[in-house]
Amino acid sequence: MPALNFQPQFVPFVEDESKLHSIRAKRKRTWKVGDKIYLYTGLRHKGARLIRKATCVKVEEIQMEWNDYVVRRPQCYIPARRLVIWVDGEELSPDERESLARRDGFEDWTSFVTYWTPRIPFCGDIIHWSRSAARTTGER
Repeated sequence: MPALNFQPQFVPFVEDESKLHSIRAKRKRTWKVGDKIYLYTGLRHKGARLIRKATCVKVEEIQMEWNDYVVRRPQCYIPARRLVIWVDGEELSPDERESLARRDGFEDWTSFVTYWTPRIPFCGDIIHWSRSAARTTGER
C-alpha cells in the first residue's frame, strides 16, 4: 500500500486538489503509474487521517542543488548562490520553478527555497496523482 504522509501545512492543498503531486526521496520500491496511493496526515501517530485515495498518473525524477557564482560590482565581488532544479534531466526556467513551487503547495518560489534549503542537495521523484472522480466529472 503506497502511502504519502503530509505535514499539516499541506493538507488543505491536498484536500482541495490544488496540490496534485509531491516531491519525495527515492525509495527501494519505486513509484509506478497506476499505483493506488493513500494520502494521509499524521501517519504513524494516534489520530492519523486518510485525506483521500488517488492513482499515480506520472513520476518524474527531480534533482536540486546549489549553483555558486560571483556577482561583479564596480568595487567588489559578491559571492552568491541559486537553487538549480532539473526535472527528468531538463533545467527549469524561473517561470517553471515558480510554477513548481505553487503547485507543490507553497505561496511562492522564496517559500519553496526556504523549505528545501536544509535538504539540498536532493535527488528524488515528483509523484503525480489523479483528481478525485467527483472533481473530474464536475460534481462536489
